[in-house]
Amino acid sequence: MTKKSKRILWILGVAALLIAIYNILLSAPVVKSLWLPVAGKMTGYDIEAEKVSVSLLMTPSVEAKELKISWGNHYSYERNLQVGKLRMNMRVLPLLFFRHVDISELEIVRMKLSSSGWPEAPEYQKQGTPGELRVQKKRKRPYSYSVKKISIYDADVAAVCDGTRYELSGIAFSASNIVQGMSPSFKFSAAASVNSDELKFSGAHVEGSLDMRLPSGSILPESVRLAFDTECTEVVVKQRAVNLALNATLNLERKGSEVSVSDSHFRVFEANSVPVLNAQAEGMFLDDGSGKLDIQLHSVRSELSDKILSALVEDPVRGVEVTASLNVDAAPGFKSVDVAGKSLMTADQFTGESRKFNSAFTFKGAKNGDEFFVSTLKLSLQEPASSLNLELTAPKQVVILSTPTGYLPKAGQVSVQMKKVNLPAVAKLLGVTGELPVKSGVATGFVDLDFLKPGMISASGTVELEQLTLSGERRTEPLDLRSNFRLTHEHGSKNTLSGTLSGKIGNAEVLSLEGSSEFYEKFAKVSVSKFRIAHPFEKALPYKMVDSLGIRSFVLNGSWKWNRRVEHLIFTCVLPLEEEVERMKRGAFRKFIDEFKLYRNSEETFADEFSGSFALTDFTTEKLRNPFDVQLTKEYQDNVEDTNNFRMKALWRNVRKFQLNVTENKKTVLDLNAVNPSGSLTVSSSFVDVERLQTIWQSFQPSKPAKAEQKTTDKKPESTESAKPVDFVAPVKSFLTYFPFGSLRLKFAKIHCADDLNLSVEGPLSLDWRELQIKNMKISVNDSPVALHLMLAEQDGDWYYEGFLRGEKLALAPLYRLFDGNAAGVSGTLESLNLAFSGKGLTETELKQNLNGTLKASVRNLSFPARNERTESFLNLLTIPLKSVPQVEERISPETLPADFQALRSELLAVAEGKKNLRFDSGKLDASVSNGVLTLNKFEFEGGTLKRESVTGTVELLSGKLNLDAMLELAQTTIPLSVRGKLRKPQLDITKSLVKFATSRLNLPVEADEVEKTVEEVKDLFRQFRKKRKRK
Repeated sequence: MTKKSKRILWILGVAALLIAIYNILLSAPVVKSLWLPVAGKMTGYDIEAEKVSVSLLMTPSVEAKELKISWGNHYSYERNLQVGKLRMNMRVLPLLFFRHVDISELEIVRMKLSSSGWPEAPEYQKQGTPGELRVQKKRKRPYSYSVKKISIYDADVAAVCDGTRYELSGIAFSASNIVQGMSPSFKFSAAASVNSDELKFSGAHVEGSLDMRLPSGSILPESVRLAFDTECTEVVVKQRAVNLALNATLNLERKGSEVSVSDSHFRVFEANSVPVLNAQAEGMFLDDGSGKLDIQLHSVRSELSDKILSALVEDPVRGVEVTASLNVDAAPGFKSVDVAGKSLMTADQFTGESRKFNSAFTFKGAKNGDEFFVSTLKLSLQEPASSLNLELTAPKQVVILSTPTGYLPKAGQVSVQMKKVNLPAVAKLLGVTGELPVKSGVATGFVDLDFLKPGMISASGTVELEQLTLSGERRTEPLDLRSNFRLTHEHGSKNTLSGTLSGKIGNAEVLSLEGSSEFYEKFAKVSVSKFRIAHPFEKALPYKMVDSLGIRSFVLNGSWKWNRRVEHLIFTCVLPLEEEVERMKRGAFRKFIDEFKLYRNSEETFADEFSGSFALTDFTTEKLRNPFDVQLTKEYQDNVEDTNNFRMKALWRNVRKFQLNVTENKKTVLDLNAVNPSGSLTVSSSFVDVERLQTIWQSFQPSKPAKAEQKTTDKKPESTESAKPVDFVAPVKSFLTYFPFGSLRLKFAKIHCADDLNLSVEGPLSLDWRELQIKNMKISVNDSPVALHLMLAEQDGDWYYEGFLRGEKLALAPLYRLFDGNAAGVSGTLESLNLAFSGKGLTETELKQNLNGTLKASVRNLSFPARNERTESFLNLLTIPLKSVPQVEERISPETLPADFQALRSELLAVAEGKKNLRFDSGKLDASVSNGVLTLNKFEFEGGTLKRESVTGTVELLSGKLNLDAMLELAQTTIPLSVRGKLRKPQLDITKSLVKFATSRLNLPVEADEVEKTVEEVKDLFRQFRKKRKRK
């Protein structure tokens, strides 16, 4: 083989190899699995495609199906692009060697683009400093381009920003001859939709065109004409529907370095195609940035304008007409800019009394390097009818510094002044009547903004509100307020605020306040050096509750300070989450807290401090005529030291000092002190008048409406004592909620509950995540010792309790009043008490249904009125059998009644009429409760009204169902009784009771299997008694 043949074979082999490599590298699988990921890494985009084909031969082309491109950080913003089909024919060599983009055809079908949020500023913008210049790369020769044809079919674009959704659907776009030296034309159409709380419309058909003339050798067009129209569409503005259409045209012409704007307009049409708003723009700009722009706007009276404005101001509007103009004149390079504008709006009917709004704006500024100087600034807004008179001026030249991060005021002053501004009218105009419920009032004042240095602004001023009344639940008195303030803001450093506030109702000084605050990046400090609120300030409050209080006088004075320092702490937990949850479920929270350690990864500190004192003096109401005073002092401090671990702490451990004193007519009602020097809180008091505090509290409750008069005239007289039982459940649950764990020591020397009931309490409380334990608590009731043990805990939403109560020689009346509320006429001594209890649930129903326990007690010299005894009272179990005695008497002839029975009848009649009390010399009680059923094992009382009364049986606490057997022993007679029914309506089992009574009197044998026969014999006996009585 000759050398020439070998050379030809070698060339053919290399060519074949290159063709093979080409086919492999540009095959669909390789492009999909290799080149798309590479392109994604180079661009930062996620790129996927179902099928991709690339050809570099003949006419180079790229074709893709089901192409998906996404980018963003998935937090602040996200973009997703899906293309059903993409086909592009483009020449490669001009792009590589001549920076010329040459596309013969681009076709996109079924494109969907979705967008949410906005990207954050680039890092170089975030970290820039004033005067810093960004380094720019050397500019290369710009690209030239030529696109013969672009076609986009069936495309959708959707974006969500700040809760508003924007959407263009069914987009059709076509363009041709985008080549320098030609006049390309663009056509587009779509259906537009917007959905937000303020504005909604759907499927608004939009058509438009863009025509340009491109010169040779330049990418800047010589002329641009953009036009679009929308069909008449229903638009919902704040829940009000209107029909409108839009039309807009923009014409730009370039001649040399001059660009002119002419015959450009924006129009709004009603449904009948009548234009209601027309805005026109004309102007001229040069390449150096100088130029002029003139914008004129005019709207005519129309139903469409009235509907839109009515929706915006939420008030009827009629006959609105607006004329406005804006003129801008800029020097080369924006070295100076003059802006002037004015507007006039008139209406036959507008919000409130407003009918005419006049505004004017003037601005003059000049640029020098990185600084912009504002020499003239004036904005005025006037509406005579509503006394709207606002003016903004720049008394001192304002200097603004340009930085890579934006613009910062450097020096100068801006002043805002208002005179007799009608607050309700302004609130209606701005649509903030809900947030600012002002019924009447005018505002006068000024605010001066002083720019001290870049990033530092100071605001000071005075604002007066005259005859201010608020809308609400009641009519209020007009209030005059005056405020002087000064605010300083330093970018990235601190903010300070100081000022005073005073108020008057008529000539009475009702409000005064002086304070200051400082806020840093990681530190806050608030101080109120003095504040005072006095009667009749409450008359300016629009709440019905104020009327129910019936306040006659008060003065509230005080001062307080609060400091906080916060650092970002980084923690590491040593327990896995699953183990934490399981421990919580098992209720072993104390053990969990002991082992749950948070390890800090930094040496930063956290501190929180509060101290304050408050004094309420000379407080009187219609119900509380004696003046009472309240003094409150509190100090709070929470510190986390620089240690490697710490455990969660109870909230009260942060309290360093707490003092509360309440006096009425200079007489102490409450003296409460709390100190916490070493993390263990001690609460002490020398005197607490519970009886008086309850009366004071009840005086603040709304009065109940008078009940309708009873139709019956035999209404039983009510008790003269209206005291209610002390509610222990609600305060205990609240206490455990706000103070979940820790230790607390109580030391109350005297708790006055009534004239005949005084308590003292001393001992510890132990708390472990809503679990309360009381052990070794020393309690005395009228100097008699009482032993109390209590455990109360919450687990899985249910409250569990157990404990015991033991005592001796306790006066019965005060205890009865404490738990029952009504102790009128009750006397006696509780010689011994041994109560054990347990259960689940703290509501009345849960207590009755789930209570378990035992009660053993003995009493001496018991006396109580039976007429008004409460249904649920223990003593009621003694009166129920006695009230059944008359029913037995009715069935027996008076001649056969024993004398002692008749004496008992007379005694019970006196008791029923309230002339006498039921009396017993002694009594013993042995009872048990299981699952809400009370069992009376022994309920026996002797001496007094009768020789002996004993009751046995059961009572279902929830339903009140009775199953009682009683025995009344007189001097010579024994009366057995069987009581059924319910507590609220007991029923005597008369047959069974008569059988027992007759057999006990006549010695008739009664066997269990002959009850019916015995009953008939007893009834026959009673018939003989009646016949004998008639013959006599």
